[in-house]
Formats: sequence, C-alpha cells, structure tokens
Amino acid sequence: MSEGEQECCSACKADITDLNKRIQCSGLCNHVFHMDCASVKKAELKVLDNTNFKWFCDNCSILSTNMIGLLTSIKNTVLHNQDQILQQGNMIKKQSLIIENLVQEVNRLKETKIKDNDIISFSTHVSRCNENKDKNQEVHKHDMDFQNVKSGDGRRPLSKVSWLVPTTLQDREQSQDDLKNIFNTRNGGLSKQTQITKEDERSSVKYSSNRDPQTQGTTKLAGSIDSEGFMLVKNRKLKRTSQQTVIGTAEVSTDDNSGIKGHERKAWIYVGRVSMDSDDVKLARFICQKIPGARKLSVTKLTTRGNTYAYCVGIDFEYKDRLFEASFWPKGIVVRRFNFSFNKKSMPPLNSDSNNMTQRNNNKVTDTFDVKENDVNFHQGAIPKIYK
Repeated sequence: MSEGEQECCSACKADITDLNKRIQCSGLCNHVFHMDCASVKKAELKVLDNTNFKWFCDNCSILSTNMIGLLTSIKNTVLHNQDQILQQGNMIKKQSLIIENLVQEVNRLKETKIKDNDIISFSTHVSRCNENKDKNQEVHKHDMDFQNVKSGDGRRPLSKVSWLVPTTLQDREQSQDDLKNIFNTRNGGLSKQTQITKEDERSSVKYSSNRDPQTQGTTKLAGSIDSEGFMLVKNRKLKRTSQQTVIGTAEVSTDDNSGIKGHERKAWIYVGRVSMDSDDVKLARFICQKIPGARKLSVTKLTTRGNTYAYCVGIDFEYKDRLFEASFWPKGIVVRRFNFSFNKKSMPPLNSDSNNMTQRNNNKVTDTFDVKENDVNFHQGAIPKIYK
C-alpha cells in the first residue's frame, strides 16, 4: 500500500485513521481491522507485540483448524504406511532366508542323489562282475571235469551224470560222440544214463512252450476271450430242472372198486400273534363268517412261546387268496403259508386212525369243522358242529 492511500477495515469498510488502533491478520488473508471491530483490547495487543503469538481473523482461524486436521490425518497416514512398509520388509527378509534354505536343501539332495546313483551303478557293476566270475568258474569246472573223464582220471559215480553236460551248444555237439565212446567202453549200460540226461534237458524247457492241447486233452473254446485279452469263465454248475407237477381233474365213480380216489386239496395257513382271549372255536367262527362258502375247516393249535397263540388253519384251496388279504384279518395278526418242516416241533402229535375225522391229542388242540349249507346259525356266530 502506498503512503497516500488509507487502510480500510475489512469488517466495517471504514478508513483507519489511527494506526495505533488497528490490527492485522497473520493468516493468509492479511486483512486490517479496527481493534473495536476485531474485539481486541489494547492489553491483548501489547501481549501480541511482546510475544510470538499470532492473531487470526475468523475465516483464517477456521481455515487453519481445517489445515491442522488435514495435516494430522496426512501424518497419521504416512506413519501407518511406513509401518506397513517396515513389516513387508521384514516378511521379505524372512522369505528370502527360507528360499535360501530351500535352495541349499535342493543342492544337497542333488548331491546325495548323484552319490546314490553312483553307488547303485557301482553295485550293479560289481554284481555283474560277480555273476560273470561265477559263470566263468562253472565253465572252467565243467571243462576240467570233462578233460579228466576223457583222460581216465577223476572218476565220478555213474548216477550223477549232470556234470557231463557241456555248458554251450557247440561243446555239447562236439563231445557227444566222445562221451558215447567212453560210456560204451566202461559199461555198456551207460547209454541209458545218456537218455536220462537228455530227458532232464527237455524238462528244463518252459512247460508252456511244449504244451500240446491235443496231448493234454484240452480244447480252446471259441469266443471265450474278450477284447481285452481276458478269459471269460462260465459257470459250469448244473442247474436243477424244476419237476413238472400235474393235478388230476377226472371224475371217478365211487362204485367202481378198482378205482382210486384223491385226497381233498386244502390250503394250510399259519395264523400267529392271536391274543390269549381267543381259541380255536372263535377263530373258526371268524373265518366262516368271513367266508360263508367254506365247507371243510381245520384249526390246529401250535406250541408257542410268549403271551400269544398260533394256529395252523386248513381250508379249501379255492379260498387261499382270501386268507392272504390284509383286510381280512384283525390288526396285529400275522398270516403266512404254513411250513410243515419248519413247524415240525410246534405241531402236536396226530393219531393214525383214518376213520376219525378229528385230529386231537390229550389237550384237544385240533378240531375239524363241517359247515353245511342250511346251518345258518353258524354263520351268525353260533358254535360250529365238531366231528367226534
């Protein structure tokens, strides 16, 4: 500002005539205010002049507060990022140490593997050398034995002739004539031993190569090998054929004494889990009420364990399907086909008298009921008639 110009108060917009009654903002605006407009006393002005304190207007004070908060947040962010960088640096150092250890371990394993391969190759070479040494010693031994036999020294028992067999085919063909001459000279029966030796040589050949299907009595089945080369095994177990059962239907006169008569066919049903309040008479009455057309009905009480009864019921075969209906029986009763072989122990002893229509023992467990067409009372719940 030039010397001729007067300063203007930023609050009241009036000129400042007394320079001792003015105050200037130390902020970014650098505006000038009356002390009265800025609400600053002379004592406070003296303190500001004698100390390092600064005075800010309202706008600059708000801006400085925001700047301080922004700088603080920036500082905190920088410090946090610095900590993260330090932590990542430590992790990188640890991972680098781990990688170095792994590299050293891999190098050590490579060296160990190379040494192992060298040892294996060396041991293989040594084993081959030992095998060749044993073969050479065996060949040399056979050659020495053959020379001793040919010269007449070092006689061996005639039963052990395997040492006479040369190791190579060329030596074998070359020495056959000489061996025959030696054997024939010492003993005429040694030719038989030569034949045994040849048979032993044949036995050393693989069995499968000499096998003949015709001599072995085996035949190769056509189509018994699948696409993958596996043999298909068939079940050779003989299946039992079901026997044919025929039931006669011809009517034969009873007056003809030469004729025979078949027994009436009946269905035998096992009825179990019957309450102890019921008996055979109640069971027969129940069945006859359900099946009015039943004519012959037999009820046999079986020996059971527990607090329930079981019966063997015989009825006309034509009503068999009705008895196997679940809706026919009360809830809880078990019904199935009676198995005589399984229930042999539970069946009571039967009398051999064929004229007696009732099968019973001393405890009266078997009753045969005859239901006639005009017996209406039985179907209505009366006690049925019993054969005696």
